[in-house]
Amino acid sequence: MLLLAKVPRFGAITILSLFMALFFLASKHGAGAFLPAIACGLAADAIARLGHYQDKIKNLLSFLVFAFSTSGPILLMWINPASYETTLLARGKSQEYIDRIMVAPELDKIFLFVASILLAALIGALLGQFLSQKIADKKI
Repeated sequence: MLLLAKVPRFGAITILSLFMALFFLASKHGAGAFLPAIACGLAADAIARLGHYQDKIKNLLSFLVFAFSTSGPILLMWINPASYETTLLARGKSQEYIDRIMVAPELDKIFLFVASILLAALIGALLGQFLSQKIADKKI
């Protein structure tokens, strides 16, 4: 929220998501984790732009979309579990670790995943809007 207040132009959110995507590449998560970060960043930037970076509802929606930019590794695990497991083994993870973290893409787990991201993002967005307003009020 503070980023939108300080840099109300298209590209700020996208650049932030690009840094996150590059982190996924650098940490050997691959393009499957890179692409959701970029896609969510672009979508979030476009949503915020629709409200000219001033509309609180569009900024909130933008933040909710942006929150999914880190979901790439989970999506990889659900879309192609065998490949994901092979990648983890190649990165030196133990089979015990892999068995512990692998979660089957069952409907209840997907719902919990999406709901937890949305709830945490909503709390973060509302807190961000509150703090941004406090900072703006102090400057006046």
